[in-house]
Amino acid sequence: MTNVFLPKSGMNVFFRSLNQPKQEAPAAKKYSDFTLRSVVNDFAEVPLAVSETGVLTFKGKCCVYPAVDGTISAVTQNENGTYDVKISHTDDFYGIISGLNSVYYETGSAVYANIPVGYTRGESDVQVTMYAGGEMLTGFAVDEENCLVWAEK
Repeated sequence: MTNVFLPKSGMNVFFRSLNQPKQEAPAAKKYSDFTLRSVVNDFAEVPLAVSETGVLTFKGKCCVYPAVDGTISAVTQNENGTYDVKISHTDDFYGIISGLNSVYYETGSAVYANIPVGYTRGESDVQVTMYAGGEMLTGFAVDEENCLVWAEK
């Protein structure tokens, strides 16, 4: 009878919860599940070069973008006045942009691949590195449109 008159009573809610199917946790994304974007704006005539060790390097005046959406987890200023920005994409996958003259966000801010995180005046090299599980990733390259792509396996 309580089902009819008191459907939200403690006993009814308890017994209904016993019959609910368990929800599965969403599958964790691997770094290779993300689509990489260019780290410089489309109008910048800045050539990007990726070394065999997985370091993307460029030099030129331009806005700098994250390769993947994420959250700023650290901003540090170097002795030469430039900034390093660590962007976390998942618990296990993050990127570091080193050598920026200006940073537009503070720690904890959400950032997106289509909005710049900083600016470089082109006076020194900017380096971009990505890590998964504490290991530096080397499996990416630059395509003909100056975008980052995962290398073919």
